Amino acid sequence: MGVASDGNPFGVPGGLFCSFPVLCRGDGEWSFAEEFLLKEEAGHQLSLSVKELQEERSMVVEALGEDTSGPSPGSSISPSRGGAATKGCSNGGTPISSL
Repeated sequence: MGVASDGNPFGVPGGLFCSFPVLCRGDGEWSFAEEFLLKEEAGHQLSLSVKELQEERSMVVEALGEDTSGPSPGSSISPSRGGAATKGCSNGGTPISSL
C-alpha cells in the first residue's frame, strides 16, 4: 500500500510516499509488516524507486522554489509504533478511512 515512508523498517528515508507491505486492521488503521523480508531483487528495485522519488522531489523543489521534503501541514498520517496501529487523520482530527 502507498504510505508515508517515515518510520518504515525497510531503510527508505523519511519524507517520501512509497508502496510498502503493511497490515491493515480495518477502519483506516495500518502498520508496517515488519516481519516481511525483502528478497535481493526487491530490495534493489526499492532502491531504484527511492532514487527516482528523490530526484522527482528535487525537481519539484526547484520548480516551486520551496522545500517539500517534510509532511504537508495538514497531514498526521503515520505508521503505528510498537505493534498498535495508528489511524491517519486530517488536520481537523477527522479520521481518514482510506489511505
